[in-house]
Amino acid sequence: MKNLCIIGPGAIGLYLAAKLSKVASITLVAKSEQLDLYHGKSIEISGAESLSVSIDSLNLIDNSSLIELPADTSYLICVKAYDLDSVLSDIEPYLKPESRVLLLSNGMNIFLQAQETLRNSCPAIRLLPNFGVMKSSPLEVRLAGNLVFSIASREEDKAIEQEWISLLKKVKAKVKSHKNIAEAEWYKSIFNLVINTICSVVDCENGFVEEY
Repeated sequence: MKNLCIIGPGAIGLYLAAKLSKVASITLVAKSEQLDLYHGKSIEISGAESLSVSIDSLNLIDNSSLIELPADTSYLICVKAYDLDSVLSDIEPYLKPESRVLLLSNGMNIFLQAQETLRNSCPAIRLLPNFGVMKSSPLEVRLAGNLVFSIASREEDKAIEQEWISLLKKVKAKVKSHKNIAEAEWYKSIFNLVINTICSVVDCENGFVEEY
């Protein structure tokens, strides 16, 4: 997977754009009014990791340029669950069998929701980050916790899931593979419930409790 398109320049989208730019060609999709604001600046990661990546080293586009992306582009969907349907509808016309879609939105039944729009046009993989990220300004992100992901897919897409695992390991991520998508989503939900509760009680940021 050489061509990655990240949709959603929120905290997780910006962090993955900066991190994965070391191992792939990254396209970052932003709103048209944000393009001039971003040009000439850098994504700045602080906290558990320090990293600075110039936005101009990425391919920064808005939705109108999706048609220009290579057929083998993989799409990382990093938007809130309530924006998922509209984003998938935007990219669905450009998806090819060799495309890949990685779903990072938090929530339950995200995969089933996505499948209604994607209509099996290409393989989709569920990825859930088990660490904390927070934007402190439009291009500044603070990272808390270890770089750990949960991943899952349909049985027929397990080989593609392994491709993603290999890519994430190139950036020193730990990846926990689950036997099915429901298990991965429940694991993430329970993880958040436990970790967030503990951090709230002791008044500490995400990262105070480590996952092994």
